[in-house]
Amino acid sequence: MRAGADNGVRMQNPSAMPPDDEHGRPLVFDIGDAKSMYFDFDGVQSSMKRGQPSVLDVDYTKTMMGFMLAKAQPEQILMIGLGGGSLPKFCFHNLAARITVVEINPHVIALRDEFEVPADSERFCVVQADGADFVHNHPPCFDVILIDGFTQQGQSPQLCSTGFYQDCFNALTPGGLLVVNNLHSTPAFDQICQSVAEVFEAGVACVDSREYGNCIMFASKRGSVSIRSMSLSWALHNLQATAREQLATEFRRILRTLETTEGQRRLDEVDP
Repeated sequence: MRAGADNGVRMQNPSAMPPDDEHGRPLVFDIGDAKSMYFDFDGVQSSMKRGQPSVLDVDYTKTMMGFMLAKAQPEQILMIGLGGGSLPKFCFHNLAARITVVEINPHVIALRDEFEVPADSERFCVVQADGADFVHNHPPCFDVILIDGFTQQGQSPQLCSTGFYQDCFNALTPGGLLVVNNLHSTPAFDQICQSVAEVFEAGVACVDSREYGNCIMFASKRGSVSIRSMSLSWALHNLQATAREQLATEFRRILRTLETTEGQRRLDEVDP
């Protein structure tokens, strides 16, 4: 995600920051009532509201949670990319799934307590590893895989290839769903779109987030992403009131977007 830095930014312990290494050391800022993580001054990596660590403070994360329209109660979720832990925290506090988060950057993991990421447990764990290596030859046990693996250079190159998305496909359960945060402004945007489409073929749908130019890709191992297999009421049914309030409007927008896309596709099929 990319967004301009706000005025009134206060960086925490800037003089204590060691020199950059191959992974890049994130910066932590206090911005108004939020704590934010940056790799550079061009865009925020993650943001957390003070006193509300599990609230989704960045727009595109709500769009990524759209997987619940098709998978309201996944048993196992894999997330590649930790950042400030917005999605892992929300899922941990609102779903019963077992959650595995893979993060390659040890400096990001070192900030997990500052961003109130849950401690490792039987139901939640953070693994320091290359996401591409982690899914390679992994057994098909994940109901949902979320890809949000940005670095200071953009989407990690190893998370762009057809081979990586084939490994994700193989690691999903038979009805599993892949969700990818793809950024329109990055050089890898077209490559990621092509790689996901080559592997999942017709089972891909894209929804742009409301802000910042994020394109969220939903890809189904079953073969299609259709509103006919989605339920707003079921997606929201088991959520607490605060979580429902966060997601209901965005889920309705996703359904409207997919309905328009499906309608246009049917028109194109009958009127080539």
